[in-house]
Amino acid sequence: MPLLHPFKSTNSKYRSYPMSPDYTIDRPAITCPNCALHQFKPLSGLCRRCNRPLVYSFAYRRKTISNAEPAILSTDSLAKSIGSKIRRQRKMCKISQQRLATITNTTRPSLSRIENGIVLPSLNTLCRISAALGLELHELFISNR
Repeated sequence: MPLLHPFKSTNSKYRSYPMSPDYTIDRPAITCPNCALHQFKPLSGLCRRCNRPLVYSFAYRRKTISNAEPAILSTDSLAKSIGSKIRRQRKMCKISQQRLATITNTTRPSLSRIENGIVLPSLNTLCRISAALGLELHELFISNR
């Protein structure tokens, strides 16, 4: 009877390692001391060529988050900001959601989700909406402080 690995399904050719997503795995290449085959760590712990035990060690390292400049707005607040500007401009132009959706070739529910800040629309959609409302595209991204 074949030896089954506890984390590998029997019909899958892909390996899966039981690790938290907070960790990455370093898989250095291992050279078999008997046959000199250069390989990654096999699941069985045996050399792929000569079937003798390999000596190896895993190094786990914690993922680090870079200390880059923080974004001025998060995606959620950006979506809400853009949505409120679209709604304000649409009401100033006295256009209904259905009419704006028809002009911009979107659906009314998707336009509603954009205005409520639930969805951040694609750049193409933002271009169509801003053109229909008579706005420049960059005006949607300027914060009103």
